Amino acid sequence: MLYVDVEMLEYAATAVAMGRAPHSVSVQAIANWVAPSLENDGVAIIAEKFLL
Repeated sequence: MLYVDVEMLEYAATAVAMGRAPHSVSVQAIANWVAPSLENDGVAIIAEKFLL
């Protein structure tokens, strides 16, 4: 799963990783921005920052 996550983030214009993503250290290292965890409203914060 890690390879797919990394490949997807490298392809994205703005790579966003979740704070508690599996293998988070490697994924977060290549992300442009790391969102808070789902428990801390990470998806809502992503939507607010990048979509609204």
